[in-house]
Amino acid sequence: GWISIATVSAQSGWSDFKFRTLLTYGQLNTPLEPGTAAFRKVFPNLENDINETSRKVIEVLYSSPSDPIPAAETMYYTVYPGGPLSGNASSNGVTNLTLNSEYVRKFYEEHNNDLNALREELVGVLSHELCHTFQAQPKGCGEYGSSPVFTSFIEGMADATRYLCGDHNWSKPAAGGHYLNGYSTTGFFLIYLQHTSD
Repeated sequence: GWISIATVSAQSGWSDFKFRTLLTYGQLNTPLEPGTAAFRKVFPNLENDINETSRKVIEVLYSSPSDPIPAAETMYYTVYPGGPLSGNASSNGVTNLTLNSEYVRKFYEEHNNDLNALREELVGVLSHELCHTFQAQPKGCGEYGSSPVFTSFIEGMADATRYLCGDHNWSKPAAGGHYLNGYSTTGFFLIYLQHTSD
């Protein structure tokens, strides 16, 4: 189905902050596929979940609504079998989110068809991907995929944001690793910096 999303509601200290209209088009290509069916059960009102998660992500990333928050005008959310677990391509106010319905199906089955566990996971994935829409990009250190510094920061910040939004159902990584390992390792390093520095 096609989903239209109204302006994100303003709450908790962001009462003067309003998004420009954020539209989501969820093209569910395989409505009878088990992963897509489970996704639809978890998100009966996808627009509310995207609005709420977007607000939480922005409040984690920014200090004030007057900060230079990237514009988010149009979002296409596609659930389909195949491809990476999830993805985000954002440019010029347009975000394309994708989700692998096979991953959804496997996670759901491995967790005994527990819709609450699946919802926790998928909201976490959503907060990670929405971070990519709203986060600032590092300057002077290359580009995504060609620079470990750039890539580690982008993915580490997304996992840190997922955790700080309360949507990270993973444990801290074991001791060791390197702050440029990306994802949770970099994410928890960034959280450590936040808790011990400014």
